[in-house]
Amino acid sequence: LFKKESSSGTDLKVSWSADEKHGKYVNRIRWDSTGTMFATCSYDKEVRIYHLKASKDGRTPQWGVAGRFTFRRGVECIEWGLEARKHLLYVSLQSDNYIHSIDAVKMKKAERYNMNSFGDDHVSFSALDLHTSKDGKYLLACTDKDRTIMFASNTEKQVRNFYGADSGKYFNPRAVLDQNQSCAYGTSYDNSIVVWDVGSQRVVKRLTGHKKMIRS
Repeated sequence: LFKKESSSGTDLKVSWSADEKHGKYVNRIRWDSTGTMFATCSYDKEVRIYHLKASKDGRTPQWGVAGRFTFRRGVECIEWGLEARKHLLYVSLQSDNYIHSIDAVKMKKAERYNMNSFGDDHVSFSALDLHTSKDGKYLLACTDKDRTIMFASNTEKQVRNFYGADSGKYFNPRAVLDQNQSCAYGTSYDNSIVVWDVGSQRVVKRLTGHKKMIRS
């Protein structure tokens, strides 16, 4: 990890003392919007939140584990909320129909939200990626079933559903919203980027040119 030192403009190496390593490889690392915390997740079923703490020499930033959270399945991805929800960390699990959340202020698990529109617990899809809109009001969930769902943050309300991007069998799709939530962009297994009009939910363009899988 590196931190930009504002006084000199040089890069300063940042170290932290982790209590233990994750039991399996870390598949996501996400910084919060304040830059004072970051979270990691792994298929070992655990999410960890690290925070900045005082260093012994007063210069080298030190990071410590602020919270460890265990879930019933491997953790697929994590995403911080923004603006009024910047203290929330959203979590999706393997073979699970819920979006879970962690309150990083109270440092405890918070609400969970059913992704099934009928409220049942049948697992027909899982969220492989989560993305928060810039204003924090919406959360995109890329699923493993050729479908991206736009939720109103902290609710089970499906605002929009986007189809047309191929998830593939071993592909990890990604999606983002533009600054004013008028368009959504999603990666597809065919190496293209699908552009949706948020209002109509229709595909308005496919951006091609990549010859290999788009990962981010």
